[in-house]
Amino acid sequence: MLKLTAFFSLLSLILAPAAAAQMDRAPEGPLSIGEVRIADGFQERVAEYGERDIDRLLDDLRNDVTAALMASGRLAEDGEAAGRIDLILVSATPNRPTMAQMRDRPGLSFQSFSRGGAELEAVIYDADGTEAGRIEYSWSSPDLRDAWARPVWGDAQQTISRFARRLARDLNAS
Repeated sequence: MLKLTAFFSLLSLILAPAAAAQMDRAPEGPLSIGEVRIADGFQERVAEYGERDIDRLLDDLRNDVTAALMASGRLAEDGEAAGRIDLILVSATPNRPTMAQMRDRPGLSFQSFSRGGAELEAVIYDADGTEAGRIEYSWSSPDLRDAWARPVWGDAQQTISRFARRLARDLNAS
């Protein structure tokens, strides 16, 4: 029994996402979604993965955070924002080759798979534009055996969904 408990304790550490919140003060009231972009350091991967794929991930990021803020009651309606959140896709790794990768490297196969994931950041600003804090989140599939049934961006999309829920939760907790 002790070995089983130790195993699950270790497993929980491995599977736990990396998250960091540096929040001086979360703005009170509703927030709007500001800029949604990729980090400067990830820019070179856009050509490799394909601009269309990255644009879809950015759309997923905006839509998931919007839905999470709406569900938590923190999404601003037009003109009522007490602050803004900028969203940054720091990095992302697909589970399978993207169409752009397969086009550029004919030897790749869609049957290939790997561990995927993403790293994301939210920068929160208060009503006067002063940075109030940052929330960072990253996750990648811990085991290659989990990746064989995933779509191209499955782990990255799962990371985006988890980030959106955690962002809304952290904003309401502060």
